[in-house]
Amino acid sequence: MTRHLVTAGGAPESQRQREPSLVLLDELWRRQPQLALINLLLGIIVVIVLLPVVGWEPVRFWAALLLISQALRLHDWRLARQWPPELRDRRLPPWRLALVSGATGMAWGVLALLLIGTPEPTVRVFVPFVIAGMAAGSITVLSACPPAYAAFLACALGPYAIQQSFQPGPEADWLALITALYGVGLVLVGRHLHAGQQRLAALYGRNGRLVAALTMARAALEERVRARSEELEEANAVLAEEVRRRRHGEQHAREQALIDPLTGLPNRTLFLDRLTVALARARRKGGRVAVVLIDVDRFKLINDGLGHLAGDDVLRKLARRLVNTIRASDTLGRFGGDEFIALFGDLRTVDDALTATDHLHAAAAATCDENPLPADISLSVGIAVYPDHGEAPEELLGGADIALYQAKVRGRARTEMLGDAQVEAIRARRQNAVAWREAVLRGDVEVVCARRRRSGGQRVAAVAVSAVDRQIGPGIGLSETARSSGYLREFETAVLRRAVTAAGRTRGPALAVAISRATLVATGFEAELLELLARHQLAPHRLELALPEDAWTDQLDDNPDPVIGRLRAAGIRFLLDAFGSGAASLDVLRGAPVDGVRLAPELVSGATSAKLANALLTSVLSVAAARKLNVVLARVDAWPLTLAARTGECFVEDNAELSLRAAFAAVEEVNELRA
Repeated sequence: MTRHLVTAGGAPESQRQREPSLVLLDELWRRQPQLALINLLLGIIVVIVLLPVVGWEPVRFWAALLLISQALRLHDWRLARQWPPELRDRRLPPWRLALVSGATGMAWGVLALLLIGTPEPTVRVFVPFVIAGMAAGSITVLSACPPAYAAFLACALGPYAIQQSFQPGPEADWLALITALYGVGLVLVGRHLHAGQQRLAALYGRNGRLVAALTMARAALEERVRARSEELEEANAVLAEEVRRRRHGEQHAREQALIDPLTGLPNRTLFLDRLTVALARARRKGGRVAVVLIDVDRFKLINDGLGHLAGDDVLRKLARRLVNTIRASDTLGRFGGDEFIALFGDLRTVDDALTATDHLHAAAAATCDENPLPADISLSVGIAVYPDHGEAPEELLGGADIALYQAKVRGRARTEMLGDAQVEAIRARRQNAVAWREAVLRGDVEVVCARRRRSGGQRVAAVAVSAVDRQIGPGIGLSETARSSGYLREFETAVLRRAVTAAGRTRGPALAVAISRATLVATGFEAELLELLARHQLAPHRLELALPEDAWTDQLDDNPDPVIGRLRAAGIRFLLDAFGSGAASLDVLRGAPVDGVRLAPELVSGATSAKLANALLTSVLSVAAARKLNVVLARVDAWPLTLAARTGECFVEDNAELSLRAAFAAVEEVNELRA
């Protein structure tokens, strides 16, 4: 079949809109040159066979007739090539094929006339054989166009049948009849073949449309794939640029997190990391490590006199000078403000640290054109050395800070190394912290209680529990040693455990325990507390946790801590403790999610007049009353007598330091008598 233009619908025009018979006609037009060639080749054979028998004149006439018919065939084929398939059916109708086929059939049918008067047996057998063969062969091609097929058979077989019918003898009549029947049979076969060809043409058309549709779909898919590939390439390029930019940003962020932006020196985080590494190396290989704190003397005068920009410039230039002074293996960092810190490792003696600091003083005092500094710049330096003055980073930093303070006190512009007396004080504090840790782990904590009553009443409403640090001195409150030693949670947990154990055996008042925010939000404390209450059968509403005011500054009702919210939901009460000893912010009192407030005497002790003290107390009581908070006066004996009349709406705590057993025993006895 021919290949035609593809229309917008996706299928060739000749296959999409034309009938199968027209498609067969179009194919027949394409085969005209092959048919002409076959006819001419057979014509040459016929001429060769007949020329010796019938003579030149009849053969020339027949050959001319055959050539004319094939010339007509080629002429129409050339016309068919000039027209597209959609116009060919109208320009070259089927009768043109019938005319050409009839002319060709007539050329072959004329051969029968050459038999007249020819006695040669070869000719009389050869000519019918050729005519019958041409008629039979036409089935394979001309059946595509029934008119052309019929015209060819009629013109090819008709003359022979007529010629035989005029011949004398019964043999001629039988040959005429056989020829006619042969033609009818070929017509029937051609008709059947034409129907099959139409079905094949229809199937081919459908297949062509399917192939065209698939081709168009593939082309569209390839176009979409190409477009998507271009989009992906662009997206990959954008993504690669974004990844590069983010990596650069992350690298910059890491550098910013470890580098001081003003001087480019390591900040506190990076310095502590390098100090930890240097100490670990010193422990393995021996040697000393010096931590040196450096402070710029009277730097505030530079900032105030020349401005902060000039002060920043001085710090940058000084940093460059000091960096050029130390070894490549040492570290110079900035802790903030005008304070620098240096790390000198692999020292043999303590005097090596003093020698290194002499170079720092010289660098700051030098006069040079590069990185010029004010003439009166000087440094105060404090030194602490591992292992002479401590082994942990915080010990060395604390020791260097103490030495720096001594350098400031003794006139500035000098270096001080941590002294023996200071080292002994640090060691004593460290030993004290270790002792406290052991005491906490043993549960050897001295717990005292204060009873809480309604003002003017005898019935005890609560027992306030805290601890006494006898190593520091008498008084109620959390141990500063425990807080500074890092064992505050263990200390407070031990106090809470002993108080809950004692209170769980009674049916008495509520239990109020002072606690810090750090312990409250520590991992596992919430579950441990609820399990402790359940084990000792102490109802949650009988426990009151007292947190100081600074623990509530960011815990307002619109942003409560989840732990506090869950414990309050379980029934545990919370108290704003020691209100007045610090900032005494009414905003905290107004918004903190608490059930009561404990007022410290410092709330009014600093008032310049009784009127002012009364106004302060009135404000606090008004806010508490509006929120329906219980108000507790701590150490009631310390309150001014002029405010005694105001205590009727409060709870008061006595100042007695009772043991747990004595406190709860006295409480039970008093409450049972009152009942």
